[in-house]
Amino acid sequence: MTKSVVLFLIPTALVLSCGDHAKQERSTKEVEMLTGSWALHVIDTGAVHQAARVMREEWTKQDDSTLRGRTYMVENNDTIVIETARLHDSAGRLVYEALAFGENNNQPVTFPRADSGSRVFTFFNGAHDFPQQIRYRQESEDSLTAEVEGQVEGRLQRMVIGMKRIRR
Repeated sequence: MTKSVVLFLIPTALVLSCGDHAKQERSTKEVEMLTGSWALHVIDTGAVHQAARVMREEWTKQDDSTLRGRTYMVENNDTIVIETARLHDSAGRLVYEALAFGENNNQPVTFPRADSGSRVFTFFNGAHDFPQQIRYRQESEDSLTAEVEGQVEGRLQRMVIGMKRIRR
């Protein structure tokens, strides 16, 4: 999962089942903003990963509290799916769940939301090898910055990915 989760930093469903209808409607609107196709551009890799291929993420709204996505590369006209993800409510808390093919025994890794911001969304799992933290920052309606970071062999590693919407 180490490198694959890094590649799958896509805006995700930001729906919290709070029991408060107004909050649920607001969160649903946030999810709708994040759906579509996104072009990924690695801004800063540190020593984690170097991207040389065309990378895309696609997100669709499954229902009022779930967004499903996939990250893929296009190489020599072939599409290679790297990871699938799901953002959903779990016991009143938003959870980012990633499944990187060929890693973690093909089991999903869960990152519960660790903040309550409206333009910055942070997910954290301190028990995961890498990354331990995933953060999305909304720059504009069609632009996001994703950051992943964590400890690798005792050293802090960080990757910053710019995301531009290419289709709604």
